Amino acid sequence: MTYQPTPLKTEGGQRKAWTSDDDVEHLLREILAELKALNLQLSLMNDQTIDPIT
Repeated sequence: MTYQPTPLKTEGGQRKAWTSDDDVEHLLREILAELKALNLQLSLMNDQTIDPIT
């Protein structure tokens, strides 16, 4: 699957992409890193034992 950005028309009539492929790749890497961190936090929370209320 190839990313094909939607072109914009500039004032001069030239076409320009919304974002570059490098920008998209960078954002995806940031999102992936954040998801991995959140997944780790959730798995650590799931491993904690909860004392029942007595």
